[in-house]
Amino acid sequence: MITLEDILALVGTLDDTAGDHTARTRFRSHLAKSASTVGVVRDYIDTCLRNSGPQYSRALQDLVNHLGQLIGFEVEFGRYQGVSNDIGHDGIWRSGGFALVIEIKTTDAYTIETSTLVGYVDRLIEAGRITDWDHALGLYAVSYTHLRAHETG
Repeated sequence: MITLEDILALVGTLDDTAGDHTARTRFRSHLAKSASTVGVVRDYIDTCLRNSGPQYSRALQDLVNHLGQLIGFEVEFGRYQGVSNDIGHDGIWRSGGFALVIEIKTTDAYTIETSTLVGYVDRLIEAGRITDWDHALGLYAVSYTHLRAHETG
């Protein structure tokens, strides 16, 4: 089996560059074609959680969003890095007029503030990208290893 490290080396540096032939497009295309079981995605996620750096954090974000696709959501991938005047979120999962706004956290270096995620949903509603709070939910995905460290520490 090709490892996540091999895939990331082949696709190049994941960043927010737009276009059809970018590293992020190649990586997401590979996931769609080759990571069709939860077991494969879990192994890739474990690799991301064992390694540090922006490449693994960005791959993790795409992997969590890919899980949304595997369970039947239409997924809008978020940006890897925030930009002024752009609504921050790691992904939006849609199904039947309902939207889950996803935020992924792997470290306690940044406090998890529910107001941040609520703000993202509010701004998405204002922008007309989500209908209203009756059809939206904000969801934090926090790494298991992060939780485990707090349980045993």
